[in-house]
Amino acid sequence: MPLAETITRVSHDVSTSGMSTAFFTAAIVALVGVFVALLTRRPEEHDLGPPGAPSPAPATEAML
Repeated sequence: MPLAETITRVSHDVSTSGMSTAFFTAAIVALVGVFVALLTRRPEEHDLGPPGAPSPAPATEAML
């Protein structure tokens, strides 16, 4: 029985270690994705015109 217990313990330790590594790697990839998304976001609507062009007038209730 000691051999079976050793094999079970080792396989459990290896499985736990692999899962920990996988979750850690997934967390790092997710954080990198968040930073890339924040750095490459699209400009706001009022920033779409060419440089120096007047910004469009805001919508008012009378225009609706």
